Amino acid sequence: MPRIAAACAAFALAALASVTTAAASPAALDCAPGFDAIHAATLAQPGVIPEMTLDAEWNWSAANSVLDIFTLPNNPAHPAVLHLVLQKDGARTWAGYLSGCAFGDVEKFKTWMASYRDLNRSAIEDLKEGRPVGPPPAQQSE
Repeated sequence: MPRIAAACAAFALAALASVTTAAASPAALDCAPGFDAIHAATLAQPGVIPEMTLDAEWNWSAANSVLDIFTLPNNPAHPAVLHLVLQKDGARTWAGYLSGCAFGDVEKFKTWMASYRDLNRSAIEDLKEGRPVGPPPAQQSE
């Protein structure tokens, strides 16, 4: 199981209790620094686990319960970033807050962001059904 998939699995197991929105939501991602600066700042955080997919780079910070997803050049929404913050909301509940930045085509970004809105719900369903959790690994060309 890829490292990010294991991290997503751990999140999904924690989220099985419930996902609520009672706690104050964290601030949305600050887009002002730009795509490259946000990417560099994310990778500079201690303990960040990067994982490549076919069209995005997932950077999971277990210490901060944050997943940042950066588009690769072959992604129609590139350059763009999604920022998922998981926040403990009680003894056994978690809340997920999704924000992001479009630095290119806004409509393609909206479509890409919509595909991630149910990230935690689909991860939980995958775990219940015994399917792998996390992004598909990038295919290596020979």
